[in-house]
Amino acid sequence: MYKRFLQDSDYTAIITREALGQLIRDDHYRFEQAEMAAEATMLDYLTENYCIEEELLKGKRIQPYDSRITYPVNAAFWYENKLHMVIKSIKGYKSPEDWNDYWIYSMDTIAEPDQFPVFKQLQNYYPGDRVMFNGILYECIKENGLDFTHIVIPGVKSWEKKECDEWNKQEYELWDVVRYEDKFYTLMTISNEHDSFKSPDLCEDWGLIGDYDPAYTEYQLDGHDYVVYNGSVFYPVRNPNPDTPTIGVNVKLGDPRNYNIKHHMLHLALYELHKLVAPHNVSNIRISDYEHTLQWLKDASKLKINPQIPRRSEPDHTMSTDWAVATFQALYDPNLNPWQV
Repeated sequence: MYKRFLQDSDYTAIITREALGQLIRDDHYRFEQAEMAAEATMLDYLTENYCIEEELLKGKRIQPYDSRITYPVNAAFWYENKLHMVIKSIKGYKSPEDWNDYWIYSMDTIAEPDQFPVFKQLQNYYPGDRVMFNGILYECIKENGLDFTHIVIPGVKSWEKKECDEWNKQEYELWDVVRYEDKFYTLMTISNEHDSFKSPDLCEDWGLIGDYDPAYTEYQLDGHDYVVYNGSVFYPVRNPNPDTPTIGVNVKLGDPRNYNIKHHMLHLALYELHKLVAPHNVSNIRISDYEHTLQWLKDASKLKINPQIPRRSEPDHTMSTDWAVATFQALYDPNLNPWQV
């Protein structure tokens, strides 16, 4: 699936929502078609001299907020239809998965520190994959990752399994866990009317243990906040609750994407959207914006202007400059650059 650099809300900077709705007509695939064409145009002009692919990738990596993911500082995500940047690490929830069921310590010898890739939460892993995490090499033995129902971080344990037996007519201690008729119960109180011979479903001192719910965010580290997960009972030993994105606390409104690329890609994509609907009836405004962007791309490709995009370098770290063209621009003052956005 094509990963988009732009988002639907970006278009409202230069077109109304009503007009945009008339263009796509509830067919969101048109966004992908238009943006793929716009991206191809930008790559044609800028690939030779600029790191355009890396700049586009910065925007494509921005995904809607996912409470499974732990976000580091400076990461970005879409939350409540706005782009947020992380100013304090945001912790994701941890389900009662035993990481040992998904990862094992690898016995491979590490010759170089960067010999194996670093574990990433946004990737999928399959049996045989090896990654580094906290300086330790792990090997995947069961599928997990972003596109699966859970992200399992190797070596990180947030839940402990509670061993339990079938209920019998005997005395139990407070917070003991038993299985009765394929359900799990814990002894929550020992009242004066407590009867050790009453089954857990008939005795009010016993509480039925509920299933784990990732939407619940108030699990306690008291040693007996039990949940049922995949036929077993677990209790948290490390805070498994996700942090809530809050402006001024752990996030701020911000956009890490290159503004020039975003601005001109919008012009190209809107022109392509109009072409998809009525190729012979494109408005003069869209044509003018399209031609303006094409001229910007041409001048940037010939190094006549500074598009504020990192330059591509040669293997020896020298700039790949076409000096025959670049020397036509003697002054790089952005205030005197008519194409600077």
